[in-house]
Amino acid sequence: MRFYYRVHNLIINSSQPLPELREVKPQIADVLIDETVVLPHLLGEYITKGVVFSNELTYEHAGNQLLLQFNGVGRVLLSGGIRMEVEADPGVGWEELKLYLLGSGLGFLLLQRGVFPFHGSTVVIDNFGAIMFIGPSGVGKSTLATKFVQEGHQLLSDDVTVFEPNLHKPGLVYSGVCRVKLWNDSIQRLAYRRQEYSFILPGWEKKHLLFGEEIEQTEVPLRGIYCLSPSDKAQIIIHELDTLQKINSLMLNTYREMGVEMLSLQQPHFEWCVQVAKTIPIKRIERPVNTFEIDNLYETIMSDISAQFVENEQSKI
Repeated sequence: MRFYYRVHNLIINSSQPLPELREVKPQIADVLIDETVVLPHLLGEYITKGVVFSNELTYEHAGNQLLLQFNGVGRVLLSGGIRMEVEADPGVGWEELKLYLLGSGLGFLLLQRGVFPFHGSTVVIDNFGAIMFIGPSGVGKSTLATKFVQEGHQLLSDDVTVFEPNLHKPGLVYSGVCRVKLWNDSIQRLAYRRQEYSFILPGWEKKHLLFGEEIEQTEVPLRGIYCLSPSDKAQIIIHELDTLQKINSLMLNTYREMGVEMLSLQQPHFEWCVQVAKTIPIKRIERPVNTFEIDNLYETIMSDISAQFVENEQSKI
């Protein structure tokens, strides 16, 4: 039995279930995922090897193949951006292996396809479009996205977002993995569907909430990007970035950005960041690092969106 899903504007055909993704009817797939035997090393000459994430991940790269070895978890072999073969280490189950498949595995596969995913969470605002929150791990992207869902907006993608820029009309962002991952303190403070969260894995502190079919839209025009930045200031500050700051933020917040150099994609990556910077408003939000300001943060962003909406409407007159 095969399972079919849509994620990041790709149709996935998988040998194993991936309930975190949006299920679709059987059709021609862009990517095949198979749980099978994966050799521990690539064969042939001219193999590039390296280590990232403080020895958590080692890789081998040759031609159109990229072998990822997750320490103590398993191996993922990516071929030409169209196939992913995975094998768990002894004692590791599918539930744990698929976390790495849906994260780094898909991230590197997108890079193989020449697609540069953001390390960001995206929500949809009715009658406006999508907005994305980017920033380093732990800055509060998923918590803020969940706050927007709590206030009646729609989640489009958590943690990883794929965007297709367009110089002549608003570029599109695509639906991603249908869940949010939060630490327990954020879950308790938000007080949103607290009883529906479950531990990602036994023994892990982080929990997740699956949205599944609640994510109705698959592509939405992107209207703005907010770069979250912790600050020692006592209040929330929001300001627009200049072009160079925009490009730098986009480059730094590309998901699995080490893969850009690994796959020799520096030039197309830079050109892509320049194109996004030219077409999308990008603002930095500095938020107090020592207090939980999620309500004020939400109101600040909504006020900014309202001002942008009025400006857009006036420009049509």
